[in-house]
Amino acid sequence: MRSVKRKRNQITLPLSMVMIFLLIPFLMAGCSSLSQERVTPTAAPRHPFSARSESEGGAVVFWSGYSDGYQAGEQTTFDLTIKNNTDQVWQGRYCLQLLARESATVLKTLAQKEINLEPGMGFSDEFTVQMPETLDPGAYGLSMAVRRPEGPMVDLIPIQVGGSNEVRKTTSQEDMNASLDACPPVEREGAAEQVEQAKSDLAERLKVDPSQISVENVEATDFSDASLGVPESGKSFAQVVTPGYIIMLKVDGQTYRYHASEARVVFVPEETVPTPSATTPEDAGTIDIPEQGTITTLPLHVLAHTEQPGQEVKLVLRWEDGTQLSKSLTTLEGPKGQGFIVDSLDWETESQPPQPETDQAILSVENSKGAVLDEQPLTVLHADDSQTRLIDLYWVVGETLETEQRRVLDTGGIEAATVKELLWGPPPRNLAGFLTALPTPNEVLDYPGRAADWGVRVELLGLTIDGGTATVNFSQELKAYGGGSARVQTIREQITRTLTQFPSVDEVIISVAGETEGVLQP
Repeated sequence: MRSVKRKRNQITLPLSMVMIFLLIPFLMAGCSSLSQERVTPTAAPRHPFSARSESEGGAVVFWSGYSDGYQAGEQTTFDLTIKNNTDQVWQGRYCLQLLARESATVLKTLAQKEINLEPGMGFSDEFTVQMPETLDPGAYGLSMAVRRPEGPMVDLIPIQVGGSNEVRKTTSQEDMNASLDACPPVEREGAAEQVEQAKSDLAERLKVDPSQISVENVEATDFSDASLGVPESGKSFAQVVTPGYIIMLKVDGQTYRYHASEARVVFVPEETVPTPSATTPEDAGTIDIPEQGTITTLPLHVLAHTEQPGQEVKLVLRWEDGTQLSKSLTTLEGPKGQGFIVDSLDWETESQPPQPETDQAILSVENSKGAVLDEQPLTVLHADDSQTRLIDLYWVVGETLETEQRRVLDTGGIEAATVKELLWGPPPRNLAGFLTALPTPNEVLDYPGRAADWGVRVELLGLTIDGGTATVNFSQELKAYGGGSARVQTIREQITRTLTQFPSVDEVIISVAGETEGVLQP
């Protein structure tokens, strides 16, 4: 019997293939690792905000950052732009502050810097700050306070720290006051001694410790005579222009005024009306809006004061080439019995209006005898100027809203500029019969519930846009609408439709003097 041995087939592999087989487990492990890295969830995207505030006098503050994603102890960066579009030199300060979650308390001043800007100048700054190490998760306030000679500006943005979904309480006037108290004004050179004298006098009057008194503002000015605008019975004062300061002090939320020169410091009682200049009483006039050197368009909006109500005056806009636009009117009676003008100038002809050869012009207020009460040099841009932009304004016609297209100066804050145009009311040449539901100056002055510190018209205090939501803050004169659900709804629609024409705005929140609760109720 023959035994048969089976020979196994042997396969010899090249060394390179052997190495590949040996490496496969490691390569698979690496791929698995890479796959795991790819599916690791990324951090939630942060939501940027940008806020712009512009005063009627021409102060512009623009800042931007994020409304969430902050962590205790971490650094974060903000952008800030400040422009001085006035005719005065600014000596001031800006402060970025972190406010507490539940109270009007400044937890920390994150950044502050003194600023000195010539008229027409500005600056942009990017700065990095560090959040406090002990910051708990939650909703806080981020405040930008800017001190300037004509008065402070404050803007507050709610932020979230540590991934919290908590919502901070509505911004209040107490928040604004706390922010200002933590951002001291820059005392003008030479006024330090006068400020201390004023604080000492006020402490004696109120029987409080001087440490309880804060300095609200110090402004250099020229008084019409040596009385510093506070005449005393039985005393005579030299009738010479006297340089000095207006000092505003604050105690427990109440503001007190002092006038000072190099020689004396005097308390100004509330009932005293300071004399601003040595002009003839019956003809005195002051143009508040527009300011000197303003760059603007037509219609030209004018706010001016005169000594007497019921006075026949004329607004005259004269270009360098001799072109002239004028309007006659009667001054209204202001809250303290003085005369005032609030109106707009524009061509009211149906034919092609004149086209001045130059942008340079002078606005004057003249009395019935042709005497100039006050005048301001301006730059009035042509309608087709590249610095202008076409916007839509919504006015009331019957029971519906209709649009008016208007050219406005576009300086980068077109949303705020458009709301300001809305507040000035329908155009002078109003053939369509446009009306507005927003309170007019006459309604503001006649409103039974007006407070002593109210002005003569509704003003825009600030506008912020965060994630498509525009929060627009009006002065307290907006309360003079008088009630009624239909009018309230129309006011809201005018504001909302005017703002949502811009891609940056999807939703509008209306506030009055920083308050959103209970505003515009029927």
